[in-house]
Amino acid sequence: MFSLLHSALVSVSDTSSGTSRDWAAGAARIPFVYTAELRDTGAYGFVLPPAQIRPVGEETWAGAAALARFIQCVERQGGEATGCSRRGV
Repeated sequence: MFSLLHSALVSVSDTSSGTSRDWAAGAARIPFVYTAELRDTGAYGFVLPPAQIRPVGEETWAGAAALARFIQCVERQGGEATGCSRRGV
């Protein structure tokens, strides 16, 4: 299940720096940047078994749709995230 956090996100699993996400947030000042992480925990890497491809795609689509609704909510409120909870978007 996808959960959307609308506070500053710091992930202990995110050990990369100098990524396009960093550039987008810093140099380009894009207000919403994210990294999608799929369900695999390291067992399969980038080669998922065929039985997991559709569920991963469905989860990813649901997450992207929730993120889009959240961004629209924040933009409607002039940049304020208050009231744009993960349940209310």
